[in-house]
Amino acid sequence: MLLIACGNVANLLLARGAARAREIAVRTALGAGRGRIVRQLLTESVVLASAAAGAGLLVARGFVAAVIAWSPNDVPRLDQARIDPTALAFAIAIALLSSVLCGLAPALRLSRDVQGGLRDGGRGVTGGLRDRLRGALIVAEVALSLLLLVGAGLLIRSAIALQRTDTGFQPRGVLSARVTLPATSYTEPARIKETLRQINEAAAAIPGVSATAISSYAAMGGGGGSNGLVPEGRAPVAANFIDSTLRVITPGFFSTLGVPIVKGRLFDDRDRADGQRVMIVSARLAAVGLPGAGFRSAGVSAAACRDRTA
Repeated sequence: MLLIACGNVANLLLARGAARAREIAVRTALGAGRGRIVRQLLTESVVLASAAAGAGLLVARGFVAAVIAWSPNDVPRLDQARIDPTALAFAIAIALLSSVLCGLAPALRLSRDVQGGLRDGGRGVTGGLRDRLRGALIVAEVALSLLLLVGAGLLIRSAIALQRTDTGFQPRGVLSARVTLPATSYTEPARIKETLRQINEAAAAIPGVSATAISSYAAMGGGGGSNGLVPEGRAPVAANFIDSTLRVITPGFFSTLGVPIVKGRLFDDRDRADGQRVMIVSARLAAVGLPGAGFRSAGVSAAACRDRTA
């Protein structure tokens, strides 16, 4: 969008410069050097870009205030929405860069052929759409516009495809939040487990909440270590490891997300550190590992749930 706008402004400045060709020629005849002419035209471009940036910042400030006023009160961190110094500095830098991009070519063009402008009254530097530079700018604008249009179409298509994708769980009405416990204060596993249990109970006590669960990583989120699974009957070497991702969850995880169990059972209170180690795997993992026979990794039994859910 910025490049398209710069192309439009550069074309307008070229057309305006063509009308001022005789003026520039007279200035040169009176003793103004080429560098001085270029600096004058660039200064005009900087003033124009600065005024446009100031107007844009005022419009942005008004839109931010309108969004805050019209948005629901429960939008997280809405009161922190503002134009921060980084955005302001970026706007100023873009204004200066745009002024140079838009004004440099017209300035160099006008300062190049001043004698023809003085002789022909400015007709020598016109040429309309036949001007190579202006024609190239128009071609670039059309190309960028088509690129932007195609990109927007692909983005809309991707968004529609994502809405139709079966994720394996029910995301509607589900709110996820990331919790990080300070490593310096939580060094004992028992304290960590107790704190997470209290967080889970506090979340369940919130009015309107029907189910809660805790997971080491969000559904379909990145991260997590490998399970290091090996199909039954094969040697536990790196070549036989199945590339799978480990998630540690509380018993209510699958019911909270509405994930049905295809075979086996859910976690319950029997699944403790001193008991039999169990796990729940996806249908794809079960099919890749050993179809119909299940898994065994260091004495771990397995059950299967819907695909794409770890």
